Amino acid sequence: MIRSDFRGHPMKLIWALVILMVPTLGTFLYIRMNQMTKKDFRRFEPNFSKHRN
Repeated sequence: MIRSDFRGHPMKLIWALVILMVPTLGTFLYIRMNQMTKKDFRRFEPNFSKHRN
């Protein structure tokens, strides 16, 4: 990125921001999607205190 021939300094700044923001955005999306899937997940919670005769 330092040695690449960009057409101007704003283009270099845009690429630097993209490179810095993509991992942050990916982490946020991963956490958000993980929370959404856990809401629909069925949990097995047996109640052993009530015995059936």
